[in-house]
This record gives sequence, structure tokens and C-alpha cells, in this order.
Amino acid sequence: MAQRCVLDHLGRLRVWIRPPGWRPADVAQRFPKAPFDLERVERFHPPMASATAIFAAVQFVALLAGVALFLWHVDSMPLAQACCWAAALTAMLWALGASMQGRIGIGTVLASDTAALAAAWAVARLA
Repeated sequence: MAQRCVLDHLGRLRVWIRPPGWRPADVAQRFPKAPFDLERVERFHPPMASATAIFAAVQFVALLAGVALFLWHVDSMPLAQACCWAAALTAMLWALGASMQGRIGIGTVLASDTAALAAAWAVARLA
């Protein structure tokens, strides 16, 4: 009985390391499903203009530099200031991803980045 319980738990852990579509035998028996076929998976690849791709590359490099600078100085920042800078960097990364998906334009990205940086800078000055 105890050995069966341990095997059940190991089966649950195998879900994370097995190939896509793998299911434990008991689950496959109770809930039959067509086998997983990687060739049928539709990849998410929205169309992107070359200007957007160039903007995204430059923006991403600048964002990486900002994250590196943040990580270099975070240990000397007050917690509120560090949280505000982390939130600003996260908002900028979200805006970059949204522009690459075509949900927002480059102007909106620049406006949201400006707002995020202004808010983080204001908190840095108050702390």
C-alpha cells in the first residue's frame, strides 16, 4: 500500500520531466485522449514589421542594461525604492512584449516607459 502511494507521487512528478503529451497510465485509462502530435501544434508567431523588430531589439538591449544596473545597486536601495524600480522594469518588459505581439504601438510603449521611469525616479528622489 505504501509502495503504491510512493509510485503515485512519483508519477505526478514525472509529468514535469516527461515529453509533451505524456500522462500517467491510470490517468490515460480513465480519461482517454488522442495521442499528442507535435506536428499539429500551431506555433504562435504574429506578424511583425521590420521597424517594430528593430525597435524591440534596441529596447530589449536597453532594458537588459537597466536590469543589470538595477541588480548592481539593489542591495544599497531601500525596499520601497527597489520594489518601485522592479515594477517599472516589469512594466517596460510587458510593454515591449505587447508591442511585439501587435497589441500596442511603439508610441504607447514609449509613453508607458516614460511613465514607469518617471514614477520610479520620483520614488528614488523621495527615498
